[in-house]
Amino acid sequence: MTHVRAGLLVAGIAIVLNLLLTVALRGQAVPLLGFLQLAAVAGALAFFVRRYAQQQGGRLPFGDLFAFGFKATAVVTLIFVAFAIITALAMPQLREQLPELAQKQMGNNQLTDAQREQISGMTQKYFWTFLIAGNTMTYVITGAIGSLIGAAIAPRKN
Repeated sequence: MTHVRAGLLVAGIAIVLNLLLTVALRGQAVPLLGFLQLAAVAGALAFFVRRYAQQQGGRLPFGDLFAFGFKATAVVTLIFVAFAIITALAMPQLREQLPELAQKQMGNNQLTDAQREQISGMTQKYFWTFLIAGNTMTYVITGAIGSLIGAAIAPRKN
């Protein structure tokens, strides 16, 4: 098992879960399900880090195991960001729905209509920045957590 193969498998899991959630929710934002997707990604990374440690006979230190997981995280992040860009290009209605979703989520806040319109305009203007940076940060943090968990639970021999 290499970090590239592990990253490809985890990215595949992330993409399939994303597609399933998108189809099942029909564009509605349900934050809890998004967290479940990220938990699945972290869990899959932890699994592959642990499996890598077992394949190496438990001889690797914590840092090497974490490095394996974080290299796999880099692969996952690159693939998922590319997937998000392709999805946004293939479905331009997503770019138009983002301000609406943001407004729905802000609906309970004490914002004026002018403030909501300003936030909506900013969301539209910086769509690509939010898409790329948001997905990158989300998957790097999730991958770091999964890699830490995997390195911590991996069997080690003295």
